[in-house]
Amino acid sequence: SDCNFDRQCINFVCESPCVQVNCGPYGTCVVRNRQASCRCEPGYENNGRLTCVDVDECRQHPCHATAVCENTPGSFSCRCPTGLTGNP
Repeated sequence: SDCNFDRQCINFVCESPCVQVNCGPYGTCVVRNRQASCRCEPGYENNGRLTCVDVDECRQHPCHATAVCENTPGSFSCRCPTGLTGNP
């Protein structure tokens, strides 16, 4: 290719491959070896389709065994079940 390392030939024009990528509100498009990829903010991950989506941290069971995990955009929180107190 006659394009610079951060460009690729798109319709006979050297352009950034990021012009065709929307990483969403929680990601930034970056170019590596003429290929677009999404760099996601903490708490988000690339879903394999060049979009950053929320990580469900509760899948990894970060809270105490009796606590309730609540996934939130970009994060999570642990809380005690109703009627109980402590450090979830």
